[in-house]
Amino acid sequence: MNGRRIRPPKAHGLVPVLPGDGVALRMVEFALLSLDEGEAHAEDAGRMEVAAVMLSGRAQVAGAGFAADVGARASVFDGPGACAFWPMGDRVSVRAVGGPAEVALARVEAAGEARGFIVTPGEVESFKRGRPPFEREVRNMIGQGRPASRMILGETVNAPGQWSSYPPHRHEVDDPPAEVAMEEVYYFRVAPPQGFGFIRCYTDDRSADESFAIEDGDVVAIPRGYHPVSAAPGYQLYYLWILAGETSRELRPRDDPAHAWVLGRG
Repeated sequence: MNGRRIRPPKAHGLVPVLPGDGVALRMVEFALLSLDEGEAHAEDAGRMEVAAVMLSGRAQVAGAGFAADVGARASVFDGPGACAFWPMGDRVSVRAVGGPAEVALARVEAAGEARGFIVTPGEVESFKRGRPPFEREVRNMIGQGRPASRMILGETVNAPGQWSSYPPHRHEVDDPPAEVAMEEVYYFRVAPPQGFGFIRCYTDDRSADESFAIEDGDVVAIPRGYHPVSAAPGYQLYYLWILAGETSRELRPRDDPAHAWVLGRG
């Protein structure tokens, strides 16, 4: 199986999403956390490194040598978010403050030692990529410059009718410097929430070729292949992306040569 769409229940508390049946991921796990003011969640990172991304609201996070309040955006469409990162072997602690909080918990099998840190909205590298009709806002949160051992993480927002991860790209084969293999997870939100989008997950030989309609709250696991995304007209589309590579944290995607011409590269 190339890709897998999952529709997590909209439930209070901790909602485990990945690992899941039929999902061919080895390094990335994912969960959602919904807390009322004053409620808390704690877990041992174990062999994983963990990032808590504030989707909405504010939380007090502690561990890995820090204790601080993070977050305070109204929704994922309200500008860049904040996150906290814990290395393997640490204790993760998240408590909602000032109201309810929605948190995404990204877990990646650690490749070695790392250091804990907090990323504030002002520290997020946010920029436009592409051009209409494939222009999108990209928000890099945990890149190569951060002291994680394996995790890469950020956010993308498509304006209505726009495409992203386009031209279609993959990170499937370890062939540096041309391409570095990484598996990936996308977590989607849509505004207004009754909207939708699409993702296609396919390989060069079409031995895997699956398309999914994306609705608010969906998760897609991407172990391999190209994975372009589109937003329906009238609806903004957001996705949190979590990447993990076996051998490197260097982002080296390969564009589908059949479609790279849209960038003027032939």
